[in-house]
Amino acid sequence: MTNIEFSEIFNNHNTSTVSQRTTSARQGIIKNRLLPRYGSKEIRDTSYIDINSIYDEIEEEGLSQNTLFGCYAALSCYFSLAVELNEAEENPVSLARPVRPEL
Repeated sequence: MTNIEFSEIFNNHNTSTVSQRTTSARQGIIKNRLLPRYGSKEIRDTSYIDINSIYDEIEEEGLSQNTLFGCYAALSCYFSLAVELNEAEENPVSLARPVRPEL
């Protein structure tokens, strides 16, 4: 299953643990950050190197550490769901470089 295909599952996954605003923000990050570069890539083949390149892109754009952390959170949720549904063996975000919010 490609990232584009799985994004439909992610977008339709109903979770009551986060607000609609957070859900929409996460969906937007997947749509705007992951899919343009890796949409046609099999979700199982998406690696921590791919995740790090997304982080690099955000940093090169001069966006804040909090924006980077929001991307980390969205990607982590996305790939955690993929692991839970047996579409990926591991979450590549957990293997990527650590991201922390600004304090």
